[in-house]
Amino acid sequence: MLLTGGGYLLDLDKEFSRYFNIISTTPFTKTMESRITQAVKLTVRHPEFNKKRPVLVVMISENGSIGLTFPDDAQGHQGNFAFIRYTAFTEYYEIGTLTILTEEFVHYFWDTHDEECTKILVCEILPNVRLNSSKTQYVFDKL
Repeated sequence: MLLTGGGYLLDLDKEFSRYFNIISTTPFTKTMESRITQAVKLTVRHPEFNKKRPVLVVMISENGSIGLTFPDDAQGHQGNFAFIRYTAFTEYYEIGTLTILTEEFVHYFWDTHDEECTKILVCEILPNVRLNSSKTQYVFDKL
C-alpha cells in the first residue's frame, strides 16, 4: 500500500523501526525528525510498553487528508494506523507536539481508548507533563 502521490519515510533506528513506520505527505524537517524520534524513544523505553503489538504506521498529513493506493495484486489491506496533522509540528511548542504524538502511541501500544488512562500514561512517559486536578487537561511544566 502506498500514499497516493508518493510519500516520505522517516529512517528510524532498528530498535524503533520494529514498532513504528513513520510516513509523511511532506518532507521531514529536522524539527519533525527530532520530535518524532524523541516521542518514539520515550514511549518504547517505558517499562510497560507492549513489544508484542504489530508495527504502528504513523501517517503525517500536511493538509489533513491522506490518499492510499493499493497494489494491483491486493484486494484489500488491514493495518494499524495513527494520523497526525502536520500542524502538530508547526503550531505547537516541542512539548505540545510530543504530547500529541505520545498520546496516539499510547492509544495503540497500550490498547486503550480511555482518555483518562491514556493521559495518565502520557504523563508517566513524558517528563514535564502532568494533569490538572480534574485529570482532564495536560499541564506543561517549564523546561
